Amino acid sequence: KVFTAAALARLVQAGEVDLDVEVQEYVPSFPRKGTPITIAQLASHQSGIRHYRGAEHLSTVHYDSVLDSLRVFADDALLFRPGRTYFYSSYGFNLLGAVLEGASDAEYGDVLREQLLSPLGLSRTRTDLAGLSGRTAFYEVREDGSARRAPRVDLSNRYPSGGLISTAEEIARLGSKLGDPGFLDRATQATFFTERRPANGTRTSYGLGFDVAETPLGKFVG
Repeated sequence: KVFTAAALARLVQAGEVDLDVEVQEYVPSFPRKGTPITIAQLASHQSGIRHYRGAEHLSTVHYDSVLDSLRVFADDALLFRPGRTYFYSSYGFNLLGAVLEGASDAEYGDVLREQLLSPLGLSRTRTDLAGLSGRTAFYEVREDGSARRAPRVDLSNRYPSGGLISTAEEIARLGSKLGDPGFLDRATQATFFTERRPANGTRTSYGLGFDVAETPLGKFVG
């Protein structure tokens, strides 16, 4: 999600995305829900779009595109009126990835390359496994404390929300640039790194795609 949020911030900074317009401005094929969902509501988990159900997080279905992957939830009713409360939603971030595509007239992976990967020299961050070397093995811990290989999943259902392959070094490199005004100017940082509270006043400690907190050392963004 942090890659998607950082790419969104760069597009907002460039004037290519308006946070306050409804989703259909950039993704006209997404069904309307009776009340507008804005880009800011998607990025702050206040859209009302649901999260995974059942074993959806273990999907082995391959989707040809980010737009194609939206059909898993596109026709479902909202959980609440957008902006009313906070509810963490990976599917909301999948839709946000489609917003980036619509605003840039490019596929999600190409948007990442233009906005983040090429400018920061992130050569090992990608959306697929084809030709990938040096990939770590994934494990899960059972209830008895033993470990086993994690089941195979197809990441094409979640590229914008949690399906990227990267390295610890490259994630750290992106993190180190979030406060650099040469990458994100101060106005953009203020917009994305300020807590967004919904209409019911719930404390979220969440801005637009980033955790935010005040600490004795200053503002923490994660």
